[in-house]
Amino acid sequence: MKFLAFDLDGTLCNTLPDITGSLNRALAAEGFAPHTEEAVSRMVGRSIVWMVECALPDADEATRARVRDAYFADYARHYAEYTYIYPGLLPVLEQLHAAGHKMAVVTNKPHAHAVRLVETLFPRHGTIFSQVLGQSPRFPPKPAPEMLRAVLRMQGIAIEDAVYIGDSEVDLSFAKNAELPCLACGWGFLGAEGLKELGAEHILYAPADLIQFLS
Repeated sequence: MKFLAFDLDGTLCNTLPDITGSLNRALAAEGFAPHTEEAVSRMVGRSIVWMVECALPDADEATRARVRDAYFADYARHYAEYTYIYPGLLPVLEQLHAAGHKMAVVTNKPHAHAVRLVETLFPRHGTIFSQVLGQSPRFPPKPAPEMLRAVLRMQGIAIEDAVYIGDSEVDLSFAKNAELPCLACGWGFLGAEGLKELGAEHILYAPADLIQFLS
């Protein structure tokens, strides 16, 4: 049995359309131009603070704070309008659960947003995932390892029995800092080629590859 800790954005589901929409509406309220989904894909993964800093590199902190607040409120309303689970992933999760693997979600998405999204997209979330942990003041964000280590402690899992599954440079560093192997999702925001350039050792090209890796 392996404990599988998953990233959320770009790993379990494509959240980019809704993140981009909420960010652009928050920017528009302050008179700023919108960003493309491709540009936003390079801003996500660390925190809302980081994303807004990338979107507004020349803005003052007061402006960025207003945009962050507006984004947080807007995304709470529009978090699942266009977001979808990656094709073929849900049956794989069900199969892994049936095989006895324990799973959790550990993400830099704000905790409230992460919980609501998992509850909405995964009707059997309480069965599939033993825990959902998003970013909060309790822990520093990824790639600092404290979130992942805390989940392992709470679930009673030894490091050697766990893997992390993600799609970004942050996820690769997160797993390394927590001393876990990382399975990199080639269907995510960076794509397989981008992950290769980062030196990812284990790349999954389709959800079914996860079953093959664990067999």
